[in-house]
Amino acid sequence: MIFGHSFKKILKGLFSPDVLSLFVLLFLILILGTIFYSLHEDWSVIDSFYFSAMTITTAGFGDLHPSTDTSKLFTVFYIFLGLGVVLAFVQTLVQHSHHEKLMSRIIHRENKE
Repeated sequence: MIFGHSFKKILKGLFSPDVLSLFVLLFLILILGTIFYSLHEDWSVIDSFYFSAMTITTAGFGDLHPSTDTSKLFTVFYIFLGLGVVLAFVQTLVQHSHHEKLMSRIIHRENKE
């Protein structure tokens, strides 16, 4: 039951303006990477999206890699930009979760008194 309660709080935090704006930014960065890699590496849209997602989450498996100098340079900047947004997104989710937990404790404490 604790997991379900925490999950509901996380879902509530997902719809806050700052989380939604970071989600949209993350989505746009994924689209940017997908378009770039599909054009410059001649990969399919699925492979390009997959590589973009694996790159910015640092979960790359090494099955795909940029082959041109242009793609390699783009990837370096793409990692910095994308990883920064991913970390900001996760940090914002955690902050919302902690805020909700703190507010729940305060309300619970006030109701006890």
